[in-house]
Amino acid sequence: LEAAGTSLDNVLSVLTHLTTRDDLEAYNEEYAKYFPTNKPARTTVEVMLNAPELLVEITVTACIPD
Repeated sequence: LEAAGTSLDNVLSVLTHLTTRDDLEAYNEEYAKYFPTNKPARTTVEVMLNAPELLVEITVTACIPD
């Protein structure tokens, strides 16, 4: 985000893929550290990722302020 000229303050949405629902509570705790207030829109789904060692995949969309 920094390289693009923006920051976590400008995140509009977060799409998260977890490989197991058992990790949802820990994910929520970490998410709250990065977004304690003004949380962006979020979608979290349970999926099977392409590599078994991957536990989570996160895509964020952020705006670049003027």
